Amino acid sequence: FTSLSSGDLSAIGRKAKHYILDRGVSFEDVLLYKIGFCFHGPYKNRIVIPSFDINGELNYYIARSFDDSYLKYKNPPCSKDVIFNDIYIDWTKPVVLVEGFFDSLKYENSVPILGSTLNMKSKLFMKIVENCKTVYTCLDKDAKDKELKIVKNLLDFGVKVCKIELYDYSDLGEVPDHLLSEYKKRASLITREDYLLQKLDFGG
Repeated sequence: FTSLSSGDLSAIGRKAKHYILDRGVSFEDVLLYKIGFCFHGPYKNRIVIPSFDINGELNYYIARSFDDSYLKYKNPPCSKDVIFNDIYIDWTKPVVLVEGFFDSLKYENSVPILGSTLNMKSKLFMKIVENCKTVYTCLDKDAKDKELKIVKNLLDFGVKVCKIELYDYSDLGEVPDHLLSEYKKRASLITREDYLLQKLDFGG
């Protein structure tokens, strides 16, 4: 594992660095989140993004291909039931639930759920219920039905849920930075009645 902040990268390492910069990752993000790259081993030629628990201990990592590899993600052989980079989250403030790490860079205090589902028995769900009064959700449009389920489960536990709409974009990664704050300001508070209406719209 070599940090992508290193000034001594091979040509393939520089290609990996350019890839994440194109994804909206700044050099400061590389340093803060300790983003690196593997030149050898089972994660060869993959960008590696580590996750740290509240005590600063490594609890997971994402190994992401940046080329046309048939396997986009090759993650560790362990449970995904973690709070990704819990160490960076301020649980006294509203959190934003997003799908992946690159999405989490769009909004402050964002938590990637590493997919589009959130199990009610997961560590993340339980921590939200115990600590958060307000949660924003912002998942890709193709995960609408799964997002509704997350909203319903949070409402059942008395959590205030606001939905950030993507409007003309299909996923958060496509949204230009200058629109992010406006989209969050326009986020709609979801009530149980809203949930039921949206569920009917999707045939539920």
